[in-house]
Amino acid sequence: MKSTNANTPTWTSGFGLLLQAEERELLQPLLRRLHGDAVLWIGDNQTLSTCLKHCLVRQRIWAMHTGLNDALDPNDDLAPVRTRCDSLPFATGSLDGVVLHHSLEHSRDPRASIREVERVLKPGGRLVICTTNPLSITGLRLLLIRRRNRVQTEKGSPEPSWRKSEGRML
Repeated sequence: MKSTNANTPTWTSGFGLLLQAEERELLQPLLRRLHGDAVLWIGDNQTLSTCLKHCLVRQRIWAMHTGLNDALDPNDDLAPVRTRCDSLPFATGSLDGVVLHHSLEHSRDPRASIREVERVLKPGGRLVICTTNPLSITGLRLLLIRRRNRVQTEKGSPEPSWRKSEGRML
């Protein structure tokens, strides 16, 4: 099944790759502190979810709200699940850690999402939230990239019409 992730171009752009590298450097020491039976990564960026390899848990779960990616590594023990962070299909108190990776920005009700994550976390479980301030330069740049990608997707054009060379004098 092909991924329907509308945010993939955001993470594969030059700026997205730079942001991934910075986040990976910041996340790895935090994720090494996670231990126990199960940890859940909620977010559409599959490449950063591989940071969970550094935590000491038995089961690593990757939840995304868009669609399952066919590029999953078959040798990886990362279990993919399709869900939204405001309605998680896990039992109360069943997870040792949860990472919300840029998923609150896309949530209809961020407070409901946090309450749901609190429900599934074990007592003493850890929550890691990755998000950008929408009023920062990084947040505004991500917003512009997402908006441009959405407009291109709605028009069905893989590239903006002003970049096409036909009909222009070079």
